[in-house]
Amino acid sequence: MDRRLVLLLASVLTLAGCPDAHGATDVDGGNVDAATDDAGDHDGGGGSEDTGPGTDAGPFVPTCDAMDARIDVCAVTCDDVSGAFWDGTTCVPSHCDCTGAECGVYASVAACEADHGDCDATLCASTGGAWFNRPEWCGHFVCGFPNPDSCAVPTPACDCGTYRVFDPGTGCTDGPLCELTAPVDPDVLCASTGGEWMVGICGDARCGRLSDLDCALPGCVCGALEIFDTERGCIRSPSCDVRLLDESCDDTRLCGGGSVCCANGGISTASTCSMPMCADPSGPCGPPRP
Repeated sequence: MDRRLVLLLASVLTLAGCPDAHGATDVDGGNVDAATDDAGDHDGGGGSEDTGPGTDAGPFVPTCDAMDARIDVCAVTCDDVSGAFWDGTTCVPSHCDCTGAECGVYASVAACEADHGDCDATLCASTGGAWFNRPEWCGHFVCGFPNPDSCAVPTPACDCGTYRVFDPGTGCTDGPLCELTAPVDPDVLCASTGGEWMVGICGDARCGRLSDLDCALPGCVCGALEIFDTERGCIRSPSCDVRLLDESCDDTRLCGGGSVCCANGGISTASTCSMPMCADPSGPCGPPRP
């Protein structure tokens, strides 16, 4: 039998063995659990030894833009099928839970990472910076603060911290014009940068969330998308973009913990991270609310 026919039959049989991972359409929401692994310690997307692009994907020219692929929160995972895709920030391991035209491009996380090592997002993270993936900035941060320039088309950006700047092609480097800042009492710094200094909250809040611990330590409560920095005060953090179950996702449209960002509908247009309704034919957010 012709070798190409054998490979085609094998591919069809493999796909037939996996449940249909793409039956639900995520219209209103998004889930980013795989895309926001802070550790970044992936094992190649399921243990595949194939480190090259998928053979059925056709010609592919890698870019630093997010690929047309995402994790379907309602899919049933096929453990024996692995791959990876670039989400604009990192390489995400996937199985049969991936939906999109470019799910089959990479057979492993390693192959994906090899093609995106020179992207600004990779260079930023690998040199100690914080990468803001959403296009809302006018250039990379300068000495720990957003670029003050105005722009017609916002872009993602890297925050290298108080004393560094981002060098394209290199990553975060020392900023010779970044001056040392005089120390300021934390309560004064908190209030001067828009936060609220509170007692009995057991340390600084993160992303608007108070500590679950029971202690009398004071701390700073910044905005829902901010953390408290001892030198800069309340600052934006990309880690806060991922909202949790029952939190508002109006600003970021990103949810973690298996939840998706869904609009309430009816008289309210607010969006909240909700558990997906995978059995509903209307999609993971269910039918429009009355």
